[in-house]
Amino acid sequence: MLKPAALIVVSVGCVYIVMYADVYFKIWPSLGLDYSTHTALALVFVIYLALNGTKLLIFAIVSMLMYACLMVYQAYHSAADIVTTASVIAPVVLFVQKQRTAKLALPVVRLSSRRRLTPEPGLLQSRLSTPHSENFSETEH
Repeated sequence: MLKPAALIVVSVGCVYIVMYADVYFKIWPSLGLDYSTHTALALVFVIYLALNGTKLLIFAIVSMLMYACLMVYQAYHSAADIVTTASVIAPVVLFVQKQRTAKLALPVVRLSSRRRLTPEPGLLQSRLSTPHSENFSETEH
């Protein structure tokens, strides 16, 4: 399970990975648009607040909407830039930040506490120089 700060760091990393992919592949420019890193970063924090049910959620949403309006008003980004960026980034960030509740963030192999890998009797000494996985068996303890 990832800690909240790690989820935010990974989410921000995803924002920049998409940004670099856009720079390399010219995804948004091919549509006559511009990837909005500002929108993507703001969305990371709004989604974090939404998933954690804080009292700041309403403020965060209103703040994000006002920020989007300001970017359009100043002609820094178009509404289409903001909407397309949000539609690509939101699912990625939601997936990453929902890992907090997931039981398994990374693949882990666990054996039951009652089972251990133990060598079969007599094989350990006879094959000490060339160990192979078939020389071991699961036993109950």
